[in-house]
Amino acid sequence: MRIACIGEGQTEYFCLPTIVGRRGHTVVGNLIVNGCSEDWELAISSKVIPRVFGMAEKQPDKILITLDRERRPRCSPLLAQSALQLIGDALTAKNMKCSVAIVVADLSFESILFADYSLVDRLAILRTPLSPRLGATLDGKNALAHIADCLLPGKSYDKVVHGRALAQKLRLDEAGVLNRSRSLRKLLKEIPGV
Repeated sequence: MRIACIGEGQTEYFCLPTIVGRRGHTVVGNLIVNGCSEDWELAISSKVIPRVFGMAEKQPDKILITLDRERRPRCSPLLAQSALQLIGDALTAKNMKCSVAIVVADLSFESILFADYSLVDRLAILRTPLSPRLGATLDGKNALAHIADCLLPGKSYDKVVHGRALAQKLRLDEAGVLNRSRSLRKLLKEIPGV
């Protein structure tokens, strides 16, 4: 498939095309929204939809949008459904047709990237493994909130550098990895391997 990517922040911008490519698809565009922390519907209308219009002109087979739930009270599927409705209405109003999929990561894109615990625990910035602090699943957890206590002195997690390293090696077909993240399962459903 020819997939156009739209991501909320730098992590998605640098990691999503890597994952899409690893699934055997061609990335035909990659845009960043630069955060959706304000009101959900306002963010979709003012930040996401203009980028969808631009990507739709490239005539991809699918536009894949990844956003973060953050601390919003509505669950990821309801947020995605609301966004899809707004985007669908906007495309119809412009007489444009394009397949659009939305993955709302729970709570952030790290809930996808951190699902491979053995990979995360091997990050060179850690003095102790992170996985014992994360529990059985990442669903509903802020994985980044736990990393500070595991870092080597003077080290920090870089969303681009370390995120990309995780995206390049994340075991996408490993049952144990998939079971840790509902968000990862949703992402892979939207970009099935070829």
